Amino acid sequence: MSKNDVLEMEGVVVEKLPNMMFKVEIEGGHILLAHVSGKVRLGNIKIVAGDTVQLEISPYDMTKARITWRGKKTAEAEAPVVPSKKKQAKSVKTGKR
Repeated sequence: MSKNDVLEMEGVVVEKLPNMMFKVEIEGGHILLAHVSGKVRLGNIKIVAGDTVQLEISPYDMTKARITWRGKKTAEAEAPVVPSKKKQAKSVKTGKR
């Protein structure tokens, strides 16, 4: 099987499993079991639930895939950013120089 024989699709990570395996949902609601490719693994790229990923799917087993690229989280999966409530120090001016 050559590199040209794979199907490339995009999906969303649903669940993280042990040994860098993930359940990924693609168009149509199908769930695939995906593992991380070597380049993504060597780059120490962290993948969490809600991330958009690009997959390579083998035409021989359509239930398994390889994650080749990680994008940002999808809009509905992102948590809203809440600003911190730190007290800002007031600058005190003294008459001395």
